[in-house]
Amino acid sequence: MADVEKDLANLAIADAEEDILQLGVPEAISNFSFKNCFVGSFLTSSVINFQSMRSTLANVWHPIGGISISELGDGRFLFRLYYAVDAERIERGGPWNFNNHLLILHRLVEGEDPMEVPLTHISIWVLIHNLPHGFMSEAVAHIMGNFLGSFLEYDATTIQKGHSRIMRIRARIDIGQPIKRRRKIGLPNGNHSYARFEYEKLTLFCFICGLLGHGVKHML
Repeated sequence: MADVEKDLANLAIADAEEDILQLGVPEAISNFSFKNCFVGSFLTSSVINFQSMRSTLANVWHPIGGISISELGDGRFLFRLYYAVDAERIERGGPWNFNNHLLILHRLVEGEDPMEVPLTHISIWVLIHNLPHGFMSEAVAHIMGNFLGSFLEYDATTIQKGHSRIMRIRARIDIGQPIKRRRKIGLPNGNHSYARFEYEKLTLFCFICGLLGHGVKHML
């Protein structure tokens, strides 16, 4: 009889544990705005020297309104800008690196948890070399950007500067996938050529497997 009562008591506890306790937004969070904030982590298994990283990035970015960088734990950092123009410049100027370690940034929106948002993509400017004549158009830019990942924008000034066979686009790419290095293009005469991709500000990736975050030595 005692065993039955014990089992029933355990069942009651288990049921109670499954009841949902609906909490409001904690006061500390509700009073904090993520406007002009980024959460980021570095693509490395090495320990990041926080003080050195904070000083280096603050000097590199040199935001007009200043910046606050804090540790969140689990290798994540919170970057808080105070002017929208600074946040826009950092977002569009990436990717950024510290000691050759790629910084994966995500611009936060209200309601997001900086510890939960996935840090799986970067936005990057890409130069596309050796495009055939007649292929320098925004339509082709969209196609190429979506081939690399997701098209973001097209820099038409490369044409204006006379680089008739170089296109510059910005795309969002998955850091867990091998980066693409070229694209085969069919020509109207039945022949084909290859367009080559050059990624700006990308300091460390493997020429063997195409993945970011390590070099060829890692594969040997």
